[in-house]
Amino acid sequence: MVWLRVLNENGKYRDDGALNNVLNYCLCSEKTPTALVGGWAVNPENAAEEMSIFSKVACKENGLRLRHFVITFDPKTFHDSVKAFEIAEKCAQYYGDNHQIVYAVHEDKGHVH
Repeated sequence: MVWLRVLNENGKYRDDGALNNVLNYCLCSEKTPTALVGGWAVNPENAAEEMSIFSKVACKENGLRLRHFVITFDPKTFHDSVKAFEIAEKCAQYYGDNHQIVYAVHEDKGHVH
């Protein structure tokens, strides 16, 4: 089984630090030991800067700054981090025509997400 969660708590992800906070969390090397990290229309290594520049150019500096999606796989049936990365890449391709996207496979818990 696979679960998709969209983290969008009321009032969250609207402040100036939201982008850096989420990117630091998503790209944390302790969570991504095999470095399965990617980006769509953005370089993950410079994502905060690139996304901020684009927000300014597009006049999108207010309101909701980002969306945070988590795809979680059943630990009883799924352990393939590379396959999870491929699935994340497909999701990024689907949404990528309209968004800059950073994705990473977290392997620090008892399940791949």
